[in-house]
Amino acid sequence: MNVSHEDDSELIVTDTDRFSVAMDAKERIWSKDFLLLMFINLLSITAITTQMGTLSLYVKYLGGSQGVAGGIVGMLAFSSLFCRLPVGYLLDGIGRKKVLIMGLLVLVFDFALLNIFNSILLLFVLRFIQGIGYGTQSTSVSTFASDLIPKSRLSVGLGYFSISQILPSAFGPAIGLFVIENYGYEDLFFVGFILVFLAAFFSLFLSDNYKNQLFQKKKIKKNSKKLALLKKEVVIP
Repeated sequence: MNVSHEDDSELIVTDTDRFSVAMDAKERIWSKDFLLLMFINLLSITAITTQMGTLSLYVKYLGGSQGVAGGIVGMLAFSSLFCRLPVGYLLDGIGRKKVLIMGLLVLVFDFALLNIFNSILLLFVLRFIQGIGYGTQSTSVSTFASDLIPKSRLSVGLGYFSISQILPSAFGPAIGLFVIENYGYEDLFFVGFILVFLAAFFSLFLSDNYKNQLFQKKKIKKNSKKLALLKKEVVIP
């Protein structure tokens, strides 16, 4: 009898272990899309942070005052905040991947023009456009990442994802200062252009499951309405 109890307990432990392994495999955080999103975010934010500490020097190089330099630097925060509300509607309307690519293409366009125009007035405009691209990219990539992370491990997954936001803040300004000291401002914007171009290129390889998710939600909603109509109290008053 004792042997049989021991055998039963071993079976129970074995089944539990198998269940735990299955759950871990189902709720894993690291996937191809999650790693791609981290890399895309790393590239795009690095491009932005290379201008921290260097853009004000560039404005002074063009003949602008300290106040003008501060206004141009702060323009990014203003425009990125301004565009986040409509971006939220777009994310739910057309999907995460499309909005992310839109934001990255805006950044590619902006950095390309920074290499062409060198007037203070146009720098205000281009910095405003850059904020729109950054706000669109950052909002969509964070939403995309939160969709990929299992809900039971959301806080852990977001903690991992924040690495792609922290690292650029650490070495992005250093890269920017190194480039302008050794090569110049045109090369600074060219480095930013290459970074956002690579980010836009890699975003094409992301899986776009939003249409399927939206279809499933609509299907569930439609079925729930049918079930409600079939209830006895609804059919027979």
